[in-house]
Amino acid sequence: MSTVIGIDLGTSNSCVAYIKDGRPVVILDEEGRNTTPSVYTVNANNEPVCGYPAVAQAGMNRKNTIFAIKRFIGRKFNSTEVQDAMSKLPYRVLPAENGDAWVEINGVPVSAEEVSSHVLIRMKEIAEHYLHEDIKRAVITVPAHFNDSQRQATKDAGRLAGLDVLRIINEPTAAALAFGMNIIDGKDVLREHVNKSFKERSRSDRMIAVFDLGGGTFDISILELRDGVFDVKATNGDTFLGGEDFDLAIVSYLIEQFKKLTGRDISSDKSVLQRFKEAGQNAKHALTDVPKVDVELSFVQGLEHMKITMDRKLLEDLCKAPLKRIEDPCLQALDDAGLVPSDITDVILVGGMTRMPAVKKKAREIFECDVWDTVNPDEAVALGAAVQAGLLQGYVKGVSLLDVTSLSLGIEIQGGRTHTIISRNTTVPTKKTEIFTTSAPNQPQVSIHVLQGEEDFAPDNKSLGRFELMGIRPAPRGVPDIAVTFEIDAEGIVHVSAKDLDTQQEQRIEIIANSGLTDYEIDKMLREKRIEEEQKRARDARRERDAELAAKADSGKDDDTELREKKMDLKTAIFMTQVKLNTEGKRFKGRGRVILEDCLTTARDVLANARDAGEVAKVLKDLQERNSALEEYLESLW
Repeated sequence: MSTVIGIDLGTSNSCVAYIKDGRPVVILDEEGRNTTPSVYTVNANNEPVCGYPAVAQAGMNRKNTIFAIKRFIGRKFNSTEVQDAMSKLPYRVLPAENGDAWVEINGVPVSAEEVSSHVLIRMKEIAEHYLHEDIKRAVITVPAHFNDSQRQATKDAGRLAGLDVLRIINEPTAAALAFGMNIIDGKDVLREHVNKSFKERSRSDRMIAVFDLGGGTFDISILELRDGVFDVKATNGDTFLGGEDFDLAIVSYLIEQFKKLTGRDISSDKSVLQRFKEAGQNAKHALTDVPKVDVELSFVQGLEHMKITMDRKLLEDLCKAPLKRIEDPCLQALDDAGLVPSDITDVILVGGMTRMPAVKKKAREIFECDVWDTVNPDEAVALGAAVQAGLLQGYVKGVSLLDVTSLSLGIEIQGGRTHTIISRNTTVPTKKTEIFTTSAPNQPQVSIHVLQGEEDFAPDNKSLGRFELMGIRPAPRGVPDIAVTFEIDAEGIVHVSAKDLDTQQEQRIEIIANSGLTDYEIDKMLREKRIEEEQKRARDARRERDAELAAKADSGKDDDTELREKKMDLKTAIFMTQVKLNTEGKRFKGRGRVILEDCLTTARDVLANARDAGEVAKVLKDLQERNSALEEYLESLW
């Protein structure tokens, strides 16, 4: 039987794991790294580039490098969250024909599902390289508060990646599975440490809060662990709260400081904003380990140099708003579970943002206890996904999972209001029936509009489907009894039925989740992907043949030939840089221009006199690096 992998498809980074000898193990990439950036672009040959190579080229290709796509998957373009995020991104977000939020890469509209599929393809490739086998099946994690469309969109991304997605599992639930399996850093955490502090409690009874703050989403789940059974009591969260929001708070501060220093407002310059964001991220990461850090930015818009000092206190002050937003979901989850903070025995920190000291402090304040930071926040969710994969395959024994529905389900009633039938945080599988009646005399039929969400006003919730119950006998208003039944099975599929108890007429509907992409569109993308793979294989074969021929031709190449080639590259670089300076770069002034012109002078001297290919290559590299300030200035003019 082929291996089923577990994938944590993250906003900032993704991770993959599998079950080995009954235990989950993270799969490392070819360079020994445990995570892969969830970043995607295409190269000059229109070939997909994902992960670390995509990050490496982002500085020179900001408008076509897509990151944080998880924030848009399954969302509509006109949603408040998408509209708020658009102005802060270097790439373009645009509406699809069905109203979904898509992105633009090299002028081509691309769905969030397709971008996510390339991240999943990269994770699949890492697993295949590590395990030396074809991978066809996976368990993928999503934020606990993802709605029906977002979950199905993630599943469609898996399908586009060539994966059979056996299960979509909530991220905090996955992290709790990993914790309960005693696989944290190879230590027997539960027996050796936790139980010593809670002797008055049952040694197998834990009430766990999983605090999951990642790059783009926040989840909090309350689970009870008893005798190997994980019973999810409540879940809550914010699908638009994460490291991106902390980064933006730092960027706003850097913009303000730059304006104080220079008098110039660069808030509309997307290329500079991206540089500020990268500098802010680096400062945020550094302040996890050190109390103070310098933020330096050279040649902003090709002109200015800025250096400021940040410390942890300043960072915490800047991030007060996103830190405050963490509180309400946590308190609501406790309330939904019928608990108070003192009932929680363990708080598990998951997600890269939980490394930030201010976030740890906030978690301690909310739950009034110490938190577990021995969990590797980058790996816990993927490890838990692998545990779920192991459960499905029968490789993991003695563990079972009782999950909940994260959002309420109900129907629209008179006045455009929502009537909830299955409340959020109800354990699944579940079934519930309620009796309704007609709103008008002699009403021959009723319309059942199925909704998902917590809002009182029906249009503010997610519409899952509609159907009609016909054949109701003529009767005064309020006389007929209509039994409406909601059922959620173990796979999370929702079945809704309506039955006239007088005539026994009945109608049923199975809610088929819809991501926005139709089956035709997905099949078309899969066909195009297969064609692209065949073309890529053909190109790679040609390149191998050309490389072999070139190697044979170069076998007798001497040093003079290499020197001539390096000088030709340097001559081209000098010419292109001078043309840019004399045309679009006429207004490129200040220290940046002086340094670049000095570099050009040195390059011309080396071109004329150098006798060593290594010397020429060094000057060429220096010229290319100095040229980046000019490129940023030209980009800012757009």
